[in-house]
Amino acid sequence: MSITDAPSADELRQCMTDHLVRTGCIQSKPWRAAFLSVPRELFVPDFTVRAQGGLHRYSQGDPAWLAAAYQDVSLLTQFDQDGTATSSSTQPSLMAEMLEALDVRDGDTVLEIGAGTGYNAALLSHRLGPDHVVTVDVDPDLVAAAKTRLRSAGYEPTLVAGDGMAGYSKRAPYDRLLATCGVGRIPTPWRDQLRPGGVIVANIGCGIVRLVVQSDRSCRRPVSPRPGHLHERPADS
Repeated sequence: MSITDAPSADELRQCMTDHLVRTGCIQSKPWRAAFLSVPRELFVPDFTVRAQGGLHRYSQGDPAWLAAAYQDVSLLTQFDQDGTATSSSTQPSLMAEMLEALDVRDGDTVLEIGAGTGYNAALLSHRLGPDHVVTVDVDPDLVAAAKTRLRSAGYEPTLVAGDGMAGYSKRAPYDRLLATCGVGRIPTPWRDQLRPGGVIVANIGCGIVRLVVQSDRSCRRPVSPRPGHLHERPADS
């Protein structure tokens, strides 16, 4: 296939979204619409993919860059001096599962821990409106870049440079909290900043959990877990 015959961004976005629907990662029309609308490539002008035991770097202008941006894999976007990845755009299938598990309703306000590239905040903003999305990241440079890319995509949620483990009390209480960064347990500020009945979806240990905040600020897993691949655990596991 020549470069001129290569699929467009819209076609690649459609293929990725269709794949997420077929595999059950996307289960609702609003999230399907979000994935169809938000241009992932805008948030990852440069990234690295782990493939065949090695790393392959893609940059805007590379003929393979656009198609690579729509693979169902995590795109590594920042590394420290030791070569360890410190930021990425999460694998779309996992991102979709976590967003579905949030079980958001129109009018809900979401606190996202880990702004990263800003792509996930764009999906949330498309679904709920930018005024209902707050995203926090410890890296000020990531926040600045995410803000620029979100604005280019037409979204202006609240972005905060700070310690995500402390949440963001200025906009509390929230209805939902989504954390893609790994934690050992749910920090107390997260529970305190959610309304009773609020939902936390987070990466704890080696699995993704969905927890509901009780009136006493404890967290419990739902009695009837949502279908999908989420690993349900007690809050402090």
